[in-house]
Amino acid sequence: MKLLMIGFDGLEPSMITKFPTFRKFRKKIHLLRTVPSTMTEEAWGAMYTGRSPSEINVIALSRDPDRVSTLKGIGAQTIFEALGEAGLQIGCIGMPMTFPVKNIDAFMVAGFPITAPQYRDDDEYFYPPSIKEIVLSTYCAYLWANEKIPPRKEAVTFEAIEHSIERELEKITCIRQILKELDYSDLDFLAIGFSFTDIAAHCRRIFPIDQTYKAADKALKEIFKFFEFDNLLIVSDHGLAMVPWRGEPFRENPETTHRRYGTLICVGKDIELALKRIKNRRYLQFIRKMRSRPISFILKLIRKLKRAWKFREYGILFYLLNSFDITDVYSLITHVYGLPQESKLVKQEGEYTEDELRSIKNQLELLGYM
Repeated sequence: MKLLMIGFDGLEPSMITKFPTFRKFRKKIHLLRTVPSTMTEEAWGAMYTGRSPSEINVIALSRDPDRVSTLKGIGAQTIFEALGEAGLQIGCIGMPMTFPVKNIDAFMVAGFPITAPQYRDDDEYFYPPSIKEIVLSTYCAYLWANEKIPPRKEAVTFEAIEHSIERELEKITCIRQILKELDYSDLDFLAIGFSFTDIAAHCRRIFPIDQTYKAADKALKEIFKFFEFDNLLIVSDHGLAMVPWRGEPFRENPETTHRRYGTLICVGKDIELALKRIKNRRYLQFIRKMRSRPISFILKLIRKLKRAWKFREYGILFYLLNSFDITDVYSLITHVYGLPQESKLVKQEGEYTEDELRSIKNQLELLGYM
C-alpha cells in the first residue's frame, strides 16, 4: 500500500476549506493538538517519534539559543527510520527537522532548518549521491534557504515573498524528476514538506494570507497529478492566529501567532481505520476515567467545554470529538504498515559544530524565529 504524507508548517484548519483542493477533504478534517510551546522544532520532533519533546530532548531554538534541534538531536527513532528498518522503500523531501538526512531506501532531501549552502555537506543535505544534480538544479528547502544572506525582516517585500514561494514549489519538480530518473515507481511511503505556509504567514502585513494558502492548494493539486496513493495524510505542526479570535489571549496581537491546534486530514481505507482505532482507544480511556474519578472528571469536562467555546468557529462537537494529539501521527503511520506503536529511545549523537550552530541560528533569527 502507498501512503502519501504532506506536511505544511503552520497550516490553519479554519482557513483551508476556502480553496478547491482542500475543500474536497472538508469532511475529513480533524484538529491536531500540538505541543504546549507550539514551536516548530518541538512539534515536528513529537510528530516523527510519537513522544513528547522533553522525552526526546528536543528544545525550540527560541527558548534555548545554545541548543540546536534538528534530526541529529532527536533522542528517539523517527518514523522514517522505523519504516526503513521494516524494509519499506520511502522517500522524503523538504519535511521540517530532517537535517542532516538519514541513509534510507530510497531517498531523502533535507528541509527546514538546514544549514546555509556555504556550511552544508552533500551527504548531510541529500541521499543518495546520485540525486545531487537534480536537487541542486530544482530544489529550494524554504523561503530564502538557497540565498547566501537572507534578507532582514525590514527589507522583505511582497515580490520577494512571492518569488520565494514559487522557488519552494519547485521541489515538486524535483520530486517528479527523482521518481522518474531513479525509477522509484514502487515507493511505499512519500513525505513532502512545505514551510512557506508558516514563514509567509509571519509576513502577513506584506503578503496576503489568502495568496499563501492558494499556493498551498496549488501544491496539493500538482502532487496529486504525478503520485498515485492508497492513503493520504496531510498534517501541520500548529495553526495560526491570523485574525482577531474571540476568547484567546493573543486577540489584540497585531502579528501572526502560533495556535495550539493544527490540521490533520486522513483519506484512505487503511489510515481512516487507524484513526478510528485511536479514537476508540481514547473513548475507552474516557469511560474509565469517568467511572474511576467522577467528580474530578466532571470538573475537567467543564474546563474542556470552556476551551471548546473559544473554538466555536470550528463547532464545539467538532472540537470535542475530532481532535487528536500530534504524537498520534506516528501511531497512524505505523498502524497502516502493521509496525510497533512505540518508537525506540536512542542515544543522541555528538555535539554540533560551531558552523552548524552559527548557520542555523543566524537563519532562524533572520526569518523571525528568534
